Amino acid sequence: MPLEVTLSEQQDQALRGYLATLVRDEIDRVRDDEKLNMLVYTRKNLAKACGISPATVDKWQKLGLKVAYVGNTPYYTADAVKSFFRERTI
Repeated sequence: MPLEVTLSEQQDQALRGYLATLVRDEIDRVRDDEKLNMLVYTRKNLAKACGISPATVDKWQKLGLKVAYVGNTPYYTADAVKSFFRERTI
């Protein structure tokens, strides 16, 4: 036998808002995770994926983000980026 719940209009709106927020937050989380699915990033595409400026990538590098150069072009691996974030997460 199915359970039936009766909500007031205010409760219904509050529940709908809460569920919409949960879904939106989960979609944002998945999108953020997808941005880190590349194997190798250039400075520019790492900045774009993280929603930051290339200057911030430079600061992260000075703070310990591992980088490899091919010629004069810096490249960052996804593992290096994830490790960098993990080390700085409280």
